[in-house]
Amino acid sequence: MLLNTDIGFSRIMTNRMIARNRIDAAFSLIEWYVYHGRIKASYLEEFQRLGNRITNETQSKRDMVAHGLWALKAGNWWVLRLRGQRATPELRPELRKLSRAMLPQRELITRKKLDQIVRGIVSDARAVHAFCERIHRVRPQEELKYAPPKYARRRRNRRSRAH
Repeated sequence: MLLNTDIGFSRIMTNRMIARNRIDAAFSLIEWYVYHGRIKASYLEEFQRLGNRITNETQSKRDMVAHGLWALKAGNWWVLRLRGQRATPELRPELRKLSRAMLPQRELITRKKLDQIVRGIVSDARAVHAFCERIHRVRPQEELKYAPPKYARRRRNRRSRAH
């Protein structure tokens, strides 16, 4: 929607972009709209808060759930954390921290913790959707080239077949 072009071109341009790059691109596009007086600066501030929350909190948790290395040990689920750093004072005092790629760290994942992570991801997705809806309402419709794609998935005939 922010690219304001044919949905096909937009999908080509954003294909394989990681979340952080998409957020940076969206921020720059919103900044452009604010600069040209097409939307209020409050939208930029709101998106910056939302983007920071997604990239600083939600993305790492989502990546852990989606791409983590999982193991069941003694009836408990553990995930191996590979990103970021961890303190290592007992191993090498001169190295305050080592990357988790070098020194992985396992983390216990309970059902409650997993549910909390999923609720956070869903909450952020809803916040992004609500933000997009508000942007769509404030932009003059005649200047929008964007139109949501028509969903054309073929549906199976659910009627039972007599053999």
